[in-house]
Order: sequence, then C-alpha cells, then structure tokens
Amino acid sequence: MHVVHVLWDGRIGGAERFNASLAAEFRRVGVDAPVLFVGRSQPLAMQLDQLGVPYAALGRPTGSAILRSPRRFARLARAGGADAAILVQVGYLGVALRLGGYGGRIVGVEHGALLIRQHLPRRLLRLLDRSAALPAYDAEIAISSFMAEMVRGTTHVRRLAVIPHGINSVVSAPSARNGDAVLRVGHVSRLVPGKGADVVVRAVAEMRRQGNTGIRLDIAGEGPERPRLEALVLSLGLRDQVRFVGWVEDVPSFWADQDVATALGDEFVESFGLAALEAMACGKPLIVSRLGALPELVQEGATGYTVEPGDNRAIAMMFRRYADDPSLCREHGRFALERARSRFSLERCARDYLDLLRRL
Repeated sequence: MHVVHVLWDGRIGGAERFNASLAAEFRRVGVDAPVLFVGRSQPLAMQLDQLGVPYAALGRPTGSAILRSPRRFARLARAGGADAAILVQVGYLGVALRLGGYGGRIVGVEHGALLIRQHLPRRLLRLLDRSAALPAYDAEIAISSFMAEMVRGTTHVRRLAVIPHGINSVVSAPSARNGDAVLRVGHVSRLVPGKGADVVVRAVAEMRRQGNTGIRLDIAGEGPERPRLEALVLSLGLRDQVRFVGWVEDVPSFWADQDVATALGDEFVESFGLAALEAMACGKPLIVSRLGALPELVQEGATGYTVEPGDNRAIAMMFRRYADDPSLCREHGRFALERARSRFSLERCARDYLDLLRRL
C-alpha cells in the first residue's frame, strides 16, 4: 500500500509531529508512506530524515497556488502508487488532487482547524471551502471525541471516524522525588495566551500563600508570552520555585525530572493534547483543564485529575495531594503509562488508520 501524507509546510506543530511519527510507523509495518509538503519542508524534514521517511516539497508560497497548477501536485502525490492520501484538513487541497487526476482515496483529518478563531468573513469562507470540497473526500477523521462533535456540528464527509493520536510509550522514572519533600511539576507548551503557563504559576503562588513552599515548577517552551510570564513570577516572589527551561528536544529526559504534568489552558481549546499524552507515555500523572479534548486523556482519580479552567485553588489542592502522598504520584503515573500504552499507542493508531483505508 502507498499512502502519502500531505502537510502545508515543515513548521513543527502537533499535527506535523504526529504525521511524521505515523508515516514512520506505516513504514515499519511495510506501508510506503512518504510526506508531501505544499510549501517548504524545513525544519520537519530533519525529523523525517532521522525517521527514514522520504519526502518532497512543492515549494508553493500559498496553498491556493496549487489550484492553478494541480497536475504537479497530483503527480507527486501518486509517485510510487496512489492508494490513499491523508490531508491535514478537509478543504481545497482535496479538490486540487482530484483536478490533477489523483484517483486514490482521499482522507481529511480534522486536527483543530475548526477551533481557530477568525473574523466572521474568513470563518464563512472556510466553511464554504469545506462544504464545496466534500465530494473530493472519501472519509474524514477526527482526532478526539470532542473534535468529532465539532465536525458533526458542520457539514462533513459522510464517513466520519474518531481515531485519537498515538505515541510510543517511554518508561521513565515513576517519580523524581528522591526522599526530599519537593514536588516537581512540569508544564510543556508554546508560551502563548491561553495555554495555561500563567495558571500553573498562580497555582504555585496559591500553594505558597497557604504556607507550602515544597514545590518546584519547570516551564518548557518558548513564545511571545515568556517576558510577561517571567515578570509574573518575579511579582509573585517565585523566582526560587519557577524555572524557564526553553524548548526541550529530549522530552523523556525532561519528564524524568518531574513528578506531575499539567495542561491547564484556560482559553486555548485543545483538539487533542499531544504534549499531555507525551507526559503520560513517560509515566507521569496529569492535571488538566476541563476544556476541549484534554479530559479524554485522563481517567479521573486513577491517572490524574481534571479541574475547571483557571481554578487556582483546585489546582493547588491537587498539588497538595501529590505532595503529601508520593505513593499516589507513583500509582497515578503507573496507570497513566498503562493508559497511554493501551488506548493511545502509535501502533494502535496506525492500525486504525490502515483498517479505515482498507475498508474504503
């Protein structure tokens, strides 16, 4: 089977990282799975080289340029075979493939494009693009039950499947606490408004206000919010308890030094939560906001806890539970790893994709 993964460009985000891993898993089980970029291939191309995944790039400055010359697009998509193409969303790219003569199955994946906030004219244009493109697609995949409900609330491809992202499980230390009384909390995200880094900082401040200073927070990531977050840390007197570590390339090593993972966005709605799943796959309990798809990752009271968005007191209470009972940290971390293996493995995810493609 030949399955081409079509991405807009090589900028690295959750969808891009996942598609690279999925293509590598396809190839592991004997499926030819190249990646085709509409724009430029870097920097994701470096990851694809490491994974042994072939790729090509059209180098188009805009996606709409594809519609003016769809034949080359379709020719590259079917190079080596034309069983199926997996596109990052339902829209005009599928139409361009058909106009260029692509005859294989086309599947669009809703990674969260429906969640992007836009002014009404642009949102209406996107919905019109989606509706007009439906006949070009054979199936649509939602990456979470939350996103499936979003898709059902608009026009969608008749055949809709829910296939959560998958990840390779990594066994790391179940708890970083080596006999000391410090709870180590990790947060990984882009530092942009609404992703929750400020929420975690304020929860640490709430712990301090209650007289509990036995907590350390490591924030991994970069973004425009970092200066404001650093100022917030200083204003709350948390310089000794909060550390900014920037982007981390070795995610398992980062989580090996943490006890608890957080994903506490209060405005940004996650379509899945890949960074949170990575923490689970490293054996860490999760505290997440009841927002978007994040609650689907957590088995309440067994692999972690869910809280209302922005509820600093509730978050601090969860921190205290783990700080007061290290065995609970280890138990929830162990169950989180088991849940990642059983429900969110990359092997299971690839199998579900291939089963769908074969049924088509």
